[in-house]
Amino acid sequence: MASKNHLGMEITDSGVKYLELKKNREAFEIGHFGELPLPFGFLEEGSIRDGAGLKKIISSIRAKGKWKEVTVSHLPDQVYLADLLKEAGFKDIYFESAGEAVARAAISAIGAETDMIVYFAGNKMDIYAGLRSTMKLLATFNLSSDLLGQMRDKEIIYSFIKEKINEQYISWHTHPFDSAPADAKALAGKQGGQSKRPKIKKIILSGDMPNQKELTGYLQKSLQIKVEAGNVWQNLFSFENYIPVINFRDALRYSAAIGLALRPFEK
Repeated sequence: MASKNHLGMEITDSGVKYLELKKNREAFEIGHFGELPLPFGFLEEGSIRDGAGLKKIISSIRAKGKWKEVTVSHLPDQVYLADLLKEAGFKDIYFESAGEAVARAAISAIGAETDMIVYFAGNKMDIYAGLRSTMKLLATFNLSSDLLGQMRDKEIIYSFIKEKINEQYISWHTHPFDSAPADAKALAGKQGGQSKRPKIKKIILSGDMPNQKELTGYLQKSLQIKVEAGNVWQNLFSFENYIPVINFRDALRYSAAIGLALRPFEK
């Protein structure tokens, strides 16, 4: 089976997720994958505090497949992280945001609509919007431990999430269009004018979210817009031909790693 000897790796304050895709003709299969927790204090808000410890974990992952290439989610200490990855044995290193990676996995490769991605990672919620190829970060919100601790009253955290999504949704449609990406402007032109940003067609939820099915239904009812959990397998294979070893909930948790692993196949 052909492989590009490439690994997708998402690094957050709480852990490292990695995944390899293998391709035979037009079909993909999942290769090595896994998740390793990071001890408290290794990373703080994305900044590396224990480089030696992080390198040891990265090295243990690379030993499983001897990969030469890796695409990694952005961190504030990108240069430092690149050095650690090289010391761990990776030759070619690429960086992308989690939103760009999730868009590649969860938005149809033949689609041309504007979507919003809400990505949950640890105590953080990132909101992105754009076309599949130009997904841009709009805002990041911290889901504090106090807020998460109130999950027994789900309405509190659901309401917070809804409020922040709605703020960015409104801002997207009212913000001056001059700052929008060039291809978004081109799409708006095809849709009949350059005065407004293209309308967001749906909201895609992904990552390690609380009560995925219930939250999806709540947001769709509250926001009156299509909301769905991301189908991160849609650009990889058909369930008629291949059943992945990762279940649906874990696929959402691995969505950034999946998109990162898919990058070299779409160059």
